[in-house]
Amino acid sequence: MKRIVILMAVMTAQLLTSYGRTPEERLEIINKAHEGNAEAQWQVGFMHETSEGVTQSKEEAAKWYEKAAEQDYSPACNNLGLLYENGNGVKKDLKKAEKYYLKAIKQENVNAMYNLGNLYISQKKDKDGLDLCWRRRRQKAWPLPLATLDTTTPTRRRTAQKA
Repeated sequence: MKRIVILMAVMTAQLLTSYGRTPEERLEIINKAHEGNAEAQWQVGFMHETSEGVTQSKEEAAKWYEKAAEQDYSPACNNLGLLYENGNGVKKDLKKAEKYYLKAIKQENVNAMYNLGNLYISQKKDKDGLDLCWRRRRQKAWPLPLATLDTTTPTRRRTAQKA
């Protein structure tokens, strides 16, 4: 019984310091975000999106991602694209989603390459653009012949690539 209580106390402490950040570290990030630091703005957006030490708010996440995206911070552009694609915290707008993915892709963001490819699949458009997104993602994410995306299946599972 003591082990269970100790385990629960440890798990609770880990939850309270989400992602290994203390409240002081989160406060420092928030202060940097208010000063205009793009990476910190993205992190504050992520904190709001995932309720890490703050109240969950997709609208607030979008606001912070937008600030970082204005400074061309590619992770924020990708995350903002996801919010627009799914209509989380913002009005669903696939054109804006595509715009933010492309902005992130200009900076070689492999997650945005994948997300734009999936957006194109969902819209059944631009087969060449889809192939380019996935090909570039494979080159950036897996420069060694470790794995590749199998684009022939609906689930786009990862399969072994032959050397």
